[in-house]
Amino acid sequence: MQTEYLVIGGGIAGTLISYELLLHNKSVMVIDDTTAVKASIVAGAILNPVNIKQWNVAKDYQQYIAAALDSYTSLQKLLNTPVISEVPIIAFDAPAKKEDILIQPFLHNITGRDAAMIKNTFATPYTAQKISPAFQIHTANLFSAWRKYLLAKNAFLDAHFEMEQLSIANGTVMYKHIHAEKIIFCEGAAAIQNPLFSHLPFTKNRGDALLIFIPGLPKKFIYHNGIRLIPTGNQLFWCGSNYTWNYTNLEPDTEWRKQTENTLKDLLNIPFIIKDHIVAERPTTAGQQPLMLLHDSLPAAMFNGLGTKGFLMGPLLAKSFAKKLVSK
Repeated sequence: MQTEYLVIGGGIAGTLISYELLLHNKSVMVIDDTTAVKASIVAGAILNPVNIKQWNVAKDYQQYIAAALDSYTSLQKLLNTPVISEVPIIAFDAPAKKEDILIQPFLHNITGRDAAMIKNTFATPYTAQKISPAFQIHTANLFSAWRKYLLAKNAFLDAHFEMEQLSIANGTVMYKHIHAEKIIFCEGAAAIQNPLFSHLPFTKNRGDALLIFIPGLPKKFIYHNGIRLIPTGNQLFWCGSNYTWNYTNLEPDTEWRKQTENTLKDLLNIPFIIKDHIVAERPTTAGQQPLMLLHDSLPAAMFNGLGTKGFLMGPLLAKSFAKKLVSK
């Protein structure tokens, strides 16, 4: 099999770079182990203009949002499945005075039925404000539909990538039965062990997230009060996530789950049931700088380490990196 680009990894980085390469009329083959839990799954996947901890506009938000909306809405149309939706955020513990004037257009008072719902549903004494516009990326839909799209093009292989099966000779990439002009690694935390790219400013952490059934909580909002509750459909909410830097396994953190459950009991006046607990490893770079690297002598590249703002930053970075790749 012949292709121009072999892409390793089907998380948000692999999805976006393969999409951009196809827009450049380049052929791709994406290899991804769909049984593995991706770091993208334990990410909140929200395009949020407000840094809630500091109550200011998120750094470089305006730089990235136009490209993000363009990419996700285009993917939604192409794949004919929900990929992005506008979902306001109900955020608690807002300060009485916002010093940053840039934040004002995104903050709205909550009135009427929504104010009554919050008063009846939440047991917090903090003031709540609505952040809008904000957007949610439906990761499960996106990844599943993108795999199906690639499969229809004979451009997806559901398998664990085996580095020992890779060879690069005379400017050609060879992996098992696949010949490619270039290989792009979008493999998440596994990149730490990639022998082609050593001495990266790169480390790993693990994150936990819960899937919670909350039938009395309206799904038209995302809720933020230290933890986040993000609607996923069928009265289920994603809840998380944490960061653990020193760990020896990827077993669910029962202590974090217990603490989160207690936080929810204090926060909510309505019943809930924890349905699932997921864990994944995440790549982190020094200063949270994304890795967009070209090998100095081989037809290999890396697109990785998008970080906590990956769903916001990823589309613009993928557009830029794809242009660089196809120009070489």
